Amino acid sequence: YDGVVVPSVSEIIREMGQSKDWSQIPEYYKMRGEAVHLAISLYLKGTLDESSVDEVVRPYLEQFKAWDKKQEMYIPTTEQPYYSPRLHYAGTIDLIANGVIWDIKCSKKLDKASEWQYNLQGGAYRTLTLDSLGFSYPFKILLLSGEGEAQEIPLEAPVKAWENLIELYNIKTGRK
Repeated sequence: YDGVVVPSVSEIIREMGQSKDWSQIPEYYKMRGEAVHLAISLYLKGTLDESSVDEVVRPYLEQFKAWDKKQEMYIPTTEQPYYSPRLHYAGTIDLIANGVIWDIKCSKKLDKASEWQYNLQGGAYRTLTLDSLGFSYPFKILLLSGEGEAQEIPLEAPVKAWENLIELYNIKTGRK
C-alpha cells in the first residue's frame, strides 16, 4: 500500500486457514464476479458504457441498479483500497454507502460454510474504516443472484476477532 508491501485481508484469512478453498471454484464464476464488480463500480462512477455489458453480467447489474434506486441519502465509495497503519494490512472495500460497508457477492444464496470467513472479512473492513476514517460502519453482504431483488444480509463482523486473527498472523509470519 502506497509503495509498501503489506498483506491483504484475503491473504491473511487464507494464510490463517479461515478461508474456503476457492481453488475448486470454476474460473468462469471468478471471472463473472470480477466483471460484475467492475460494471457496478463503473456504473456508480457514471462511466459505464451500458452497451459494453456482457449478457452474463447484465442481470446482476440490473439487480444492483434496482437496489441502488431504493437507497436514500446515498453517497457511495466503490472499490476503494484502505490501509491500517496500526495493524499494517490493506484491503479493498466493494462499497460504502449510507453508513454501511457492503461486500457484494454474486450467488444464489449465502454459503453458510463461508459465513465465518465473511464475518472475519467484515471485521477487517470495519477495522480499516476505523483506522483510516476514524469511525466503524456496520457490515452487510449484498447478495446478487441475477434474479428478483438483491438480498441484504447483515453480519456481526467482530472487530476483536479480526484483531486477534491478525495478531496470530503476525506471530506466525514473524511480522513486526
